[in-house]
Amino acid sequence: MRAVLPCAVAVLVLASAASQSSGALIVPTAGDERFGWDEGFSGSVFASWDVFSTTTNATPELGSFGTDVDTSTVTETTGMAFLTGGGNIYNASVATTLSVVVPTTSLSGTNTRFVAQVGTFGSVLDISSLLLNGQSASIAGLTEEMLVSSGFGAAFDNEYMAIWDIGSAPESEYTLTFSGAGPHMSLEAVRIDAFASDTAFVTPASVTAVPEPASIGSMLALTCGGGIRWLRRRKSSIDAKRS
Repeated sequence: MRAVLPCAVAVLVLASAASQSSGALIVPTAGDERFGWDEGFSGSVFASWDVFSTTTNATPELGSFGTDVDTSTVTETTGMAFLTGGGNIYNASVATTLSVVVPTTSLSGTNTRFVAQVGTFGSVLDISSLLLNGQSASIAGLTEEMLVSSGFGAAFDNEYMAIWDIGSAPESEYTLTFSGAGPHMSLEAVRIDAFASDTAFVTPASVTAVPEPASIGSMLALTCGGGIRWLRRRKSSIDAKRS
């Protein structure tokens, strides 16, 4: 359980009307332009991790769909990470680097969309490090940002999304790689969704519909004397979240 600092003056909470407090990664729906299909739709795949039991070759314990997708793996590649008591992958010495391998033989079509979501705690993710088979995302960014207190001081509790729109038939397997911006990033969750279609995908303008003003975090810090309860911004139309 993460501690929350009390605020002697006020607690400023910024949230969209549809915000949920589960902290789960977003489940695809056909009406969400970032996906375009429902979870479990024929011809799609997904793999989801929420609690890790190992730092190498961790399989998707939260669920999967598609041929052999249950054999997907998450692996920390520096060899210096360890598991926390809550089932996160954490590296205190250097930036955590990770590799996610997902079979995609269930996909069939001439255009492919691959959506990766990553939940982290502590240090932030280096968004530019998100690569799929060595290629940068079509678009990537934050879908949720929280600044909370922990036993080690203020920490970010963030969720990221990256989308690759690929104008070709899917590969039989994809490898996602990414890393923290520095030490002390704890990997909380990973979710992979993919779909192939004979119709080209239109890349959304943003992974979130809510602006990210740089000044909000500093305003919260000033309001609460450095004790920030939480800062959350999320696409308001998304309420399909795992509890």
